[in-house]
Amino acid sequence: MPAGYINLLIESGSTFSTTMSIDDDTGASFNLTGYTAACKIRKSYYSDFNVYTLTVSIDSPPTDGKITISATANQTATFKPGRYVYDVELSSGSSVIRILEGIADVRPNATR
Repeated sequence: MPAGYINLLIESGSTFSTTMSIDDDTGASFNLTGYTAACKIRKSYYSDFNVYTLTVSIDSPPTDGKITISATANQTATFKPGRYVYDVELSSGSSVIRILEGIADVRPNATR
């Protein structure tokens, strides 16, 4: 299944959390049982340096196909404003599936 494309808006210094539903090729909820998930943010797809890591949790029950991507306010406070790329990958054994990708736009904050 091809990765979905969704842009993220992350506000520096604020708690970030978004929940997404993952569907399989037939439109049914993707069964996430047995998978772990990871999300990395980089300046470009070709960058060797991982800039930030977001937490990805598989919501219960995993058969509903929902994930939550998050970062604490303390984590996002370290994020420098700018435009980045991200993706979310699922892993199970030797199998890796990219399920989401897109732009992560980090906005600065005035209240500190």
